Amino acid sequence: MRYADLDPFRHVNNVRYIDFAFEAQGAMIDAGQLDGDAVIQCAAVEFLRPMLPSKRPVTVSSTFDGDVLTQEICSGTPEAWTVYAEVRTTFGPARMALSPHEGGTVFPLRLRRTDADGSGFVGVAKMFEIVQEGRNLFASSHRTAMTTGGVVMGRGEIIFGEPLPWRQEPYPVRTWVSRIGNGSVTIEAEIAEGDTVYVRSTSVQVGFDATTQKSRKFSEEEKAQFVPFSLPG
Repeated sequence: MRYADLDPFRHVNNVRYIDFAFEAQGAMIDAGQLDGDAVIQCAAVEFLRPMLPSKRPVTVSSTFDGDVLTQEICSGTPEAWTVYAEVRTTFGPARMALSPHEGGTVFPLRLRRTDADGSGFVGVAKMFEIVQEGRNLFASSHRTAMTTGGVVMGRGEIIFGEPLPWRQEPYPVRTWVSRIGNGSVTIEAEIAEGDTVYVRSTSVQVGFDATTQKSRKFSEEEKAQFVPFSLPG
């Protein structure tokens, strides 16, 4: 674990769990346990509890069930593991065929050269960082609603369409709220141009009390502020 892995709450940033999981997948490829050319259709991460800075190593436990690889992000001792997150990667014969969404708020997002891997396309782990940047653009433009009280990521999922190539021109990122709950809000986003959808993401943001380090419910005023940005999923 590195200090650069931490978010403003001094928790491990949600995108770093994906880095941990795909670092382990790289080791599985090297060991011949995973096909390096396997097509990833979907990747999802479920956050179970915050991970704080520690000198203890992070351990990734990986198991296959058909086409789904489940990886638990753990720390502790073999006798007393603590599981902080679960990453599920679904493999298939081809990437998903997606239709573009309509509505929502569109922001231009410029890729960095380091966002692309050796193939010239954005890698799976890096894509989680890209869509997080899109959510941050969305939140900063609607600052009153998106920053009333603390929220943390509860669950994130990315469905992959066409490979996303690096280019100098910004890509349009379309973002909208698809569900408003008592203590969580679901934010969806996609990167698409014309009929080509590169990626679609779903993020469940959970109300969080930084003092108690526990989840909290939204007030009625908070929930009402999300309504103007709400569209069907």
